[in-house]
Amino acid sequence: MRVGCRAGGQGVCSVAKRKACSLRGGEDVAGIHRWHPSRILALAVGSSYVLVGLVGFAVTGFDHWVTYSGATLLGFGLNGFHNIVHLGVGLLLVAAAIQRDPAVTQGVLIGGGAVYLLATFLGFTNHLDQLLSISGPLAADNFLHLASGVAAVLAGLIGRKRAADETLAGGPAAAETLAG
Repeated sequence: MRVGCRAGGQGVCSVAKRKACSLRGGEDVAGIHRWHPSRILALAVGSSYVLVGLVGFAVTGFDHWVTYSGATLLGFGLNGFHNIVHLGVGLLLVAAAIQRDPAVTQGVLIGGGAVYLLATFLGFTNHLDQLLSISGPLAADNFLHLASGVAAVLAGLIGRKRAADETLAGGPAAAETLAG
């Protein structure tokens, strides 16, 4: 018996390959999406960042674009540029989450995590004071960036390792690889 699966235009999958299609972000014939964990994470975190960016503008208004505004949200300093960064990161993660191929999402998580680790370094060396209103090397933002960067990179790498392990073990990812 064959079951329809739309995963990146790969056509119809057999029942044995159905799980492989869902792992790649496919959709079965009933229209039920089976989301890869990296896509779920990117959607949840991205939505949170969009919300933080919008609430940030409610707190700071549209003044103090690259200077310290004195405004805080949950103890974190804000300015207009910081809000734009939150909106941009959030929208990027949401856009990556809705891609059918989890490899895209994983790549965005790894790349975004690397950028957050760079922001951590710049924050600890006190280079983000004016631009993002992160004052001092011991600012809470620096530790949040460190945790976010490490978590994002690990989430992207763990997802990649999972697919590689399944391919080597002849699991669903291997079936998808053989299907073309």
